[in-house]
Amino acid sequence: MRLKKIMVSIMLFLAASSFLTAQEVEVNNSELLPMLCKGWEMEYAMMQGTQMKQKPGAANTEFEFKTDGSYLLLGNDGTKSIGSWRLNSEMNYVELLMKGQEVSRIKSIVADKLIMVLPPKENAPAQLSAIEIHFKRKV
Repeated sequence: MRLKKIMVSIMLFLAASSFLTAQEVEVNNSELLPMLCKGWEMEYAMMQGTQMKQKPGAANTEFEFKTDGSYLLLGNDGTKSIGSWRLNSEMNYVELLMKGQEVSRIKSIVADKLIMVLPPKENAPAQLSAIEIHFKRKV
């Protein structure tokens, strides 16, 4: 029983430490541009520790980030939306805006993985801001 508690504690520590090290965008704009400004496609979502794969036939979400601070949001149904992005270096995330309103945040980015979250909103269920959307580099 004691060994089981130790193993659970170690697993929780490793999970928490990996989450903490990957949760913020800690780069400046010139370092961010080569990582971000590419095509990204949705891979899966995470909610309360549960991975949710995209259903077959569901609309795929793709982003193309541009170096001028704009992005293109593409749906597999042919829809296109244009927005803007900016680095919030004080809070260590990238804000995604549509028509001047923040719609999402990039909380983590590495060479081939990007994690987006919804910004907290007044009167919104807490579970909504706990959803992470994981993207992979589009090939």
